[in-house]
Amino acid sequence: MSAFIFGFHHLQVLSGNPKITAVGRAIRTRSGHQRPEAIGTRSGPQRPKALSAKQPCAAGHQRLNNSANITSAKTKATAHTIPNQGASQPMPTLIITYLFLLGLALGSFYNVVALRVPAGQSVIHPPSRCGSCGTRLRTRDLIPVFSWLLAKGRCRHCGVPVSWLYPLGEAATGLLFVWTYLRFGLSGEGMLGLLLASLAVIVTISDLHSMLVPNKVLLAFLPLLAAMTFSVTDQPWWSHVLGAVAGGGILLVLVLLGGMGMGDAKLFALFGGVIGFPGVILAFLAACLLGTLIGGGLRLAGSIGRRQPIPFAPCLAAGTLLTWGYGSQIISGYLSLIG
Repeated sequence: MSAFIFGFHHLQVLSGNPKITAVGRAIRTRSGHQRPEAIGTRSGPQRPKALSAKQPCAAGHQRLNNSANITSAKTKATAHTIPNQGASQPMPTLIITYLFLLGLALGSFYNVVALRVPAGQSVIHPPSRCGSCGTRLRTRDLIPVFSWLLAKGRCRHCGVPVSWLYPLGEAATGLLFVWTYLRFGLSGEGMLGLLLASLAVIVTISDLHSMLVPNKVLLAFLPLLAAMTFSVTDQPWWSHVLGAVAGGGILLVLVLLGGMGMGDAKLFALFGGVIGFPGVILAFLAACLLGTLIGGGLRLAGSIGRRQPIPFAPCLAAGTLLTWGYGSQIISGYLSLIG
């Protein structure tokens, strides 16, 4: 989690945009306080001298020169201002690139957590190695997504296929980080969204691989999500409490009926505490719809049996992220239709 927090702090440094003020002062000074010298002004009781034939032309040229200087100053100031404005435009692209790369790197670690914690293994030791031949992986084998693609989805040493879950977790984390920034920017809600996306990736990979949602992962995210939720959201505290109770309670009923695992109930209680009530209802409906579509499609394709269970944590994660990003708009649109 320290790498996650450091990465978000680095984003705040990258987002600084210096203001340009020196050019503006130069424009005001040169265009607002300079004026052509008066010709033939009176000094005391003296009478103005008669102008020679050449003096009107000289005065005219002087006025033209002063006007040209002012115009030139404005032109130069504009020429200096436009590049500076253009220089601030690539900043979102820089932040998006940084977030995507950060997501790829963290996604690689999330894969380790999702695959080792359910098996009771340490996430630190031993170092990454091939699960088939046991060869320790080198740097070239650990580049997120690209190493898997370059090796054509196989171990570089023994040729055994490597699970597609590895690039899935890495790419999903990078894309979700970018989506969170585009949706919420560099804000408290954005950081909370990054935490939600991180948990969503870990439980998705874990459930797809071992049909388990580890308690250790939920307990690790619980204090972080609780602190961020009560710090940055505008909903009253009771909305989050009710969301946690409703989310865990709904799935607990399904657990008692034999249609769900206890890990799903704990996970959705945590998700419900973040998105609150009534968002938790929308998230549950979205998860059920997604699960029905995926399960029905797999059964029609013959990939799974009729009574074979499917991982539901990915559906809960997807429904929660959908509600977190667009829940208020979806609920408002639905109420306007029925109202």
